[in-house]
Amino acid sequence: MSVQGAEPIPRGRGRPAVLSRDKIIAAARDLGLESLTMEALAKKLGVGRRTLSYHVRDREELVTLMAMDVYASLIEQTRFPEGAIWQEMLRIQAKSLYFCLTKMGPLAAYVKFPGDVTPGVLGVAETTLEALADAGFDESESLLVLVLLVRFAASTAVERQLADSLGSHPQLVQLVQLLADSPRDELPALRAAIAASVPQEPDADIDFGLDVLMAGLEARLAAKRRRGRRR
Repeated sequence: MSVQGAEPIPRGRGRPAVLSRDKIIAAARDLGLESLTMEALAKKLGVGRRTLSYHVRDREELVTLMAMDVYASLIEQTRFPEGAIWQEMLRIQAKSLYFCLTKMGPLAAYVKFPGDVTPGVLGVAETTLEALADAGFDESESLLVLVLLVRFAASTAVERQLADSLGSHPQLVQLVQLLADSPRDELPALRAAIAASVPQEPDADIDFGLDVLMAGLEARLAAKRRRGRRR
């Protein structure tokens, strides 16, 4: 599934009509990120470097197109159970995004939000917004909740990738180093908290964060309903 579907890329005057975005992205994915260069892609497509440049400016744009294509193909697999309540739907969408980005590896750094997305990706967002509206959030609140959810899931995925590469949570590594460089009689609460910390499952952060987010949204919605009854 590509970012723009099967339609040919619009051409300017003199632009050869020999490539489509689908074809370019498919060839780029076949090459893989490490082997991907404009020259290698042009060779694989059987066109000149200049012809490819009519459609894609440089490697940065090419990798972004490839990343968004992979992202869309994964996110479009998101499914909500029939009759799911809004809390469950938010968890499903957040975890879908989180696991999508962690699976993408280095390509995840090139995903742009909201980016150039497919109707399928937008459909996932639409379903979530409808559920939030049905629960009692207004349109503005619903959009803010969705944006917050995406930011949280994306940033947590980035931290998960860093933790995998470092062998520990990146912030924990920094804190341990800062404490090692500080006098032993300073920051006792922080030292005690780190000493009491135990190894967690790799995806514990996303679950804990979603628990906190849901509790806050439920409290906000309950307060809104109480204000409505008093009027």
